[in-house]
Amino acid sequence: MQNHSRLYPFHIIVLDNHPENDQRIIRHIDFCKKNQIPIERIRFNLHQKTPEMIIDKIKSNYSLQCPIIFKGGIFNYILVYLSMLFSPWIWYKLIKLIRKIVQKKGERIIFHVHDPFLLIFGAVLKIFKYKNSFIVYDRHEYYEEMKGIGKYCEKFTRFFIDGIVLVTDNQIHSTKTHIPGVNHIVVVPNYPNIDNRFADRIHEKISTVLHSDRINITYIGSLSTKVDRDINGMMDICLALLKKFPEVYVTIGGSTSEKDLLERFDILKTMYSGRFFYAGYLNRNEVIHFTSDAHFGFFLIDVNSPYWVSCSPNKIFDYLLYGVVPIIRANIEERENLKQCSLLYDQIDSKEKIIQDIGYFIENREQLQKFMKEAKKLSQLYSFESVEERYSLLYQKVISSRKEN
Repeated sequence: MQNHSRLYPFHIIVLDNHPENDQRIIRHIDFCKKNQIPIERIRFNLHQKTPEMIIDKIKSNYSLQCPIIFKGGIFNYILVYLSMLFSPWIWYKLIKLIRKIVQKKGERIIFHVHDPFLLIFGAVLKIFKYKNSFIVYDRHEYYEEMKGIGKYCEKFTRFFIDGIVLVTDNQIHSTKTHIPGVNHIVVVPNYPNIDNRFADRIHEKISTVLHSDRINITYIGSLSTKVDRDINGMMDICLALLKKFPEVYVTIGGSTSEKDLLERFDILKTMYSGRFFYAGYLNRNEVIHFTSDAHFGFFLIDVNSPYWVSCSPNKIFDYLLYGVVPIIRANIEERENLKQCSLLYDQIDSKEKIIQDIGYFIENREQLQKFMKEAKKLSQLYSFESVEERYSLLYQKVISSRKEN
């Protein structure tokens, strides 16, 4: 294995405001550490901290709490970001953290930015403080339909971006249109790490599903009803399935402070005690535990969401890896492959159709078992290990292009 730290004498600093257990970011950090590439993460926390959100001590993670908490809505969204941008405390803490990370004077930095607004922070740091630094922008697929402040951030900082990481090939053309002049672009799909720890457990789940008296349905992820996920529609489907099929058990995981949603969870816990479980925030090992037990897993995009774009989400590939049948309503890539083991829906498909189709598989266990086997088999095509080196190749190109100039 190459010793990348000798090839690239610089620090990578990840800037993001994603959830602290975001798997794309964690995989990236793990890859760099595995290859001895110095990397740290500075996370801008837009939400109220809760006691259960404990940072995994294995990960490199520094946190900056935003002055205003994000509660949803465009006006609040703008206030949150402006409060960050014009906060002397945020800038003081940010520079203090960078100095703590990069102690050797003159050492070069790559700011790996995961959120468009944080491009402003990267550009300011590059222009006024760390003139020899680089900016790599991880442009997630839902930024394609982004409007307003995010688009302006991309536009204003495009001349300072040295490299771009995309999630899908479909993003390449639009990215070159929105951010022209960036010569170094790589695609790193949201594939999971190879994980054979639960192979026996998954095999047993699939082999016993024909006569199982329990069908587990799960969703663990973003619970915001104000962005792209159709959480309320998903809960309507769960309620209908719990009501119709006594063998159905539902587990929902993720953090939320939305009162209406929490009240709905409480009602379902009372109505279906022992069969509906809201787990709250879960660490990665807990996510794997519930996912490996599941027979079905949801990924539903709101049909009215502006973020109905071609996507390649972590969650789908996790479902495949753990032998789970994905229930997908989204403009998903790999659709042709996924149709052999997934329930796929478009914007025009109703909740009633989704409920009916899931019910068919619950009542026809041979078909359910077939789809679960196909999901596990298909997962072999999608591993992060097959694409991880693209990060280091991009860093190398970015550094080399500066030297040539």
